[in-house]
Amino acid sequence: APIIALSPDSVTHDGRVVASAEQHKKDESADWKIVELHDQLLTLKNNFKLLHPDPNDWKGLVIVQGDKNIDFKVLKKIMYTCTVAGYNNVNFAVQQRAKAGAAPAAH
Repeated sequence: APIIALSPDSVTHDGRVVASAEQHKKDESADWKIVELHDQLLTLKNNFKLLHPDPNDWKGLVIVQGDKNIDFKVLKKIMYTCTVAGYNNVNFAVQQRAKAGAAPAAH
């Protein structure tokens, strides 16, 4: 599944910056699609469908990483972009905080 990471400064897909979070936070246009991200996701989906001709193989899964300080408007644009690119199964990656005095769990 593609991984989209959000920081207060940028939106990245597979480690490459695809948008400025600050720019999209201020953007008041009617089009919520983040074009570069949409194009990359669409390419991945089309490549997947070429390699997996059974339509039941496509799950439309994407993973979004971010912290609670991300602007909600930017998050909405990410989710909208994923949906119009055909990724309807959006999962959020979260990291739990360690409890005070507890050592981080080993994986």
